[in-house]
This record gives sequence, C-alpha cells and structure tokens, in this order.
Amino acid sequence: KNGEPSTFLCTENAENALRNSATLDATNAMSQELLEKITGRDSAHERKPKEFVAELFDSFADTFDEKLVNGLGYIVPRLVGDAAKLLRSNYGSVLDAGCGTGLAGRYLKPLVDQGVMIGVDASQKMLDIAAKCTAKKGCGLGGNQVINNDGDREEALYDDLLVLDLEEMTLENTLTKGSSGSDIQGFDLIVAADVLVYFGSISNLLQKFARISTTGAGLIFSCERATEEEAPL
Repeated sequence: KNGEPSTFLCTENAENALRNSATLDATNAMSQELLEKITGRDSAHERKPKEFVAELFDSFADTFDEKLVNGLGYIVPRLVGDAAKLLRSNYGSVLDAGCGTGLAGRYLKPLVDQGVMIGVDASQKMLDIAAKCTAKKGCGLGGNQVINNDGDREEALYDDLLVLDLEEMTLENTLTKGSSGSDIQGFDLIVAADVLVYFGSISNLLQKFARISTTGAGLIFSCERATEEEAPL
C-alpha cells in the first residue's frame, strides 16, 4: 500500500517452498533452519498445515505409485499388512488414516472380509486414485497387473473414502457416515503409514485415534529411522 511493495506473497511462497523441501528430504537442515527463521517457530515440532499437505500430495498424485513402488521399492504397505495379520486374523472396522492412493489397503482388505474399511486423506487427487482400486486391480498393482481369482468379486477396495483432516475425525464423520458402518461402535484397527511425520507433536492425533477406537483396538504406524542429528526431537 501507499507505493510500498508488499513482501507477504514472497514470504508465503518461500515458506511453502521450504516446507516442500523439508518434507521431501528430512535431512535437509538448511531448509529447516530457513523455515524457522521465516516463521519464527521450531518447524520440526509443528504439524504441517493441512492445506500444504493437501497441495503437496495433489501435485504428485499421478506419479506417486510409480515413484514409490517401482522407483523406490516401497514395502511399508506390505509390512503394515503383515503387522495387522499378526495382531488379528480378521477385523470388523479398519481406518486407513492418511490412506493416499490406497497402497496399504491392498494388504488390509483380505483382513476385513465381513467388515468395513474406511480411507481418510487430505488429498482429493490421491483419493480419486484410491477410488479406482478394486480387489483385483489398482492400489499397488501395475497397470497391466490383475489378480485373476474367480472367487473375488469386482468390488471397491474401500467402503468409504473421505477428504478429511485426521485431527478433525469423529465417529460421526467417518465410521457412521455411511450406512455400511452404522452398527459399528468404533474402529478395531487404525493404520497410519508414513503419516505421523506431518503432525510434529502427535499427542492430539493419538487422542483422536483413541476416541474413535473400540476397547482393545490396534494401532499400526510407520516412521523413518533417523539419527539424533537428523531428527533432534
């Protein structure tokens, strides 16, 4: 105003770029240091803004599976499925928190034979891809890969896919939102595969998980192994 150039837009763009850099490379100390100077806060202990996370994953949703599964040999979804199988052979209600394109859902679905599986994510574009997955194709299977099993119905992998911030979840807006989960009192398994890193302090999120879970429910999550220098939390 009054002929003076505004620096708000430049600062906002710089903050978004630095958040992107720090998120894609947790060892990038320079990005973290510059981000803290711009925001005046300790970014390592803060959750990433939900708008930033949604935009970040929307931007590479179309290449997400290709880069992780084929490019990096990503095995976290399979490890999540193995862990779930060790806890219990069958579940009545599963929440895939931060489900993305549904990679973990591929390994969880066989354990939810008569129950419901709900996927929640901040990215609409990631969910659009997950919505195309069925018991026979998609969600970790290559474009030409199809599970040919006549006993499998061509049904959607997820019973519901919801665009929602994880800290805003309730039973009313997740499990009981659709008629499929109307008689279930809570989730008996919650999965958070490579999700917690975006929340800084996870106390609020864990309290949210507890509120929407049944007694004795399981929680499976993944995180990166890091040295004290890489992640001084």
